[in-house]
Amino acid sequence: MSYSGKLQEMLRDLIGFIEGDYFLIAGGMLGLHRDHQLIPDDNDLDIMLMPNAKIVIPKGSPYKIQNYYMDSK
Repeated sequence: MSYSGKLQEMLRDLIGFIEGDYFLIAGGMLGLHRDHQLIPDDNDLDIMLMPNAKIVIPKGSPYKIQNYYMDSK
C-alpha cells in the first residue's frame, strides 16, 4: 500500500477519535486543496486541533499518542 493509501486509512480512523474542531495543515491540506487527495509521497498527517478539541484513542487501538510529535503552534 502506498503512503497515500495508508495515510487515508489512518485519517479516516483518527477523525473518529477527535472530539472538537480540527483541520489539516501543511502537506495534507495542500494536497486536499490542490489535488483533492493526499500527496502520494507525503508520509505523515499534520492535524491542528483547536483549543476546545482533544483526541480520545480507545483502548486496544493500534494508534498511540506520541507527545514528542505534538506542537503548540
